[in-house]
Amino acid sequence: MGGMPMSQGLDIRDVSVVYSAPMWRITKKNIAVATGVTDDGRQVQGIGTNRWSGDTAMDAAIEDLKQNVTERDFSFRIVAFEGGYANVRIEFLDEQGVYRTTGSTRGLTGNKRVEINASRDGRSVSANNDERGFSWDNVGFERRDWSEMLEGALDSAASRLDRVGTTTV
Repeated sequence: MGGMPMSQGLDIRDVSVVYSAPMWRITKKNIAVATGVTDDGRQVQGIGTNRWSGDTAMDAAIEDLKQNVTERDFSFRIVAFEGGYANVRIEFLDEQGVYRTTGSTRGLTGNKRVEINASRDGRSVSANNDERGFSWDNVGFERRDWSEMLEGALDSAASRLDRVGTTTV
């Protein structure tokens, strides 16, 4: 693989708040997802959260999107995330900006899970990142943010993409 281009044109196609926290739920956050397409045709996304404002969550999602464009050399799509403070499962359908929320999953859980599909050079892989087990670190405000969960899934996808392709045996 060559080096990443210094600057990359990005067409931001969609940004929306996919989970809106009620104002009185102080431990919950608004979650936004931004979707964009790069000059070289990669589809990339970002996740942003903010406790108080959906607008700020959308701004954060766009910043995360820009970071993912520069740090990754593959296309990816968020398939679902679940658990966390919202304790819901949000599934993203193929159509852009279309998602569905299914009710609380398996009782109350602080664990988060992000699932993605990633592709490069016509090869695709699935990857996910789970936050497992109970620890006091996962309680309250100190949990890993959704953008960090996404980053872990992207790391996993990158290593899988490096393993697929044509080789000699």
